[in-house]
Amino acid sequence: MRILMTGQLEIPAKIGIGLRMWEFCKNLKKSGHEITILCSKRGKQKSFEKIDGIKVYRVPEFRKPTRWLAILMVPWLFFNTIKLCWKEKIDIVHGQADVGTFSALLSKPFIGKRKILYGMDGLTLEEFTISGLAPKNSIREKLVKFVVKQNMQKTDAVIVVSEYQGQVVKKIAPKQTTFAVPNAANLKIFNTKTKQKKLEKPAVLHVGYLEGWAKGDFILESAKIVAKSLPNVKFYFLGKGPKLAEIKQMTKKEKLEKNVKFLGFVPYKEVPKYIKGADVCLVMLPKGDAGDIALPLKVFEYMAMEKPIIGSDTKELKKFFQKYKTGIASQPAPEKYAQAVKKLLLNKKLREKMGKNGKKAVKTEFNWVFLSKKLEAFYQKLLL
Repeated sequence: MRILMTGQLEIPAKIGIGLRMWEFCKNLKKSGHEITILCSKRGKQKSFEKIDGIKVYRVPEFRKPTRWLAILMVPWLFFNTIKLCWKEKIDIVHGQADVGTFSALLSKPFIGKRKILYGMDGLTLEEFTISGLAPKNSIREKLVKFVVKQNMQKTDAVIVVSEYQGQVVKKIAPKQTTFAVPNAANLKIFNTKTKQKKLEKPAVLHVGYLEGWAKGDFILESAKIVAKSLPNVKFYFLGKGPKLAEIKQMTKKEKLEKNVKFLGFVPYKEVPKYIKGADVCLVMLPKGDAGDIALPLKVFEYMAMEKPIIGSDTKELKKFFQKYKTGIASQPAPEKYAQAVKKLLLNKKLREKMGKNGKKAVKTEFNWVFLSKKLEAFYQKLLL
């Protein structure tokens, strides 16, 4: 097969949906398929290069002074999608997220009978509302609604990250084909043989971008409660983001400097070292469909490092923990969250059991090699 992956993403990628796309591309290439990527050009990146046999074409991206200028990428992606479909004799166009998919849809009349897929990694409208990027009843909200609806209804299939996300899609596009391919961990990077960063014990770690739905304030409230009975506990934040300064201010205000530490941003390949040094790892998700559909990358990366997880009691995450016995889904109250943290910190056998369950699940199901084969099989079925 000849596959075109397209989206407003940086390649090579090390975080988020860009990482998901990059992992699929690398593994599909190893399976013998011809892979072409159309993505964002950032900084001094080349307009074209070959990486591990994958052809990477880049077009200008406009993100400053606001992320909304990214919509200006659509004409570039549109024209280049048409060009590359014919030049590279593409069979399937897999749009990753909204801008890439919408650009591919616009090109549909000009690319023949090629299949177009919508790689839907989240619920963009809800996520933008939570972060303040698309206020309710604004022009931005209407634009996002229009783009997402078109992507759901007019593509040949929607690739979702969870079963519940597929149900959400069906509410808007009842006749649409959905196929669930969850996130995963790269076992070459996230493995227990990696060196460990020494963290003060007992150590509770949150990894990720600190924005609205990371709920840093909620974690701080929980840390304050835990510290009353476990005064030496340390809550670590690994990552940066727009809410970082606010969380640091709250830490000082609540006089939690002894118990809350900030590790800043580290290169992706360094992240496993910090996870290995932790006793318990955290995942925070928002209320509503945006949180209910989510099974973030960090869940599987924690599991690969044999760490127990405490997460929000959202639909997919709660169901996942119940099935694989890898963590605790806590009710959305600091007292309940703190109770879950203490339960794991005080029970080493339970931590180890959950950790081993997680590692087993990643080895057998939630790794990029296995899931790329699953995606490959769906491509082949779609082309029949």
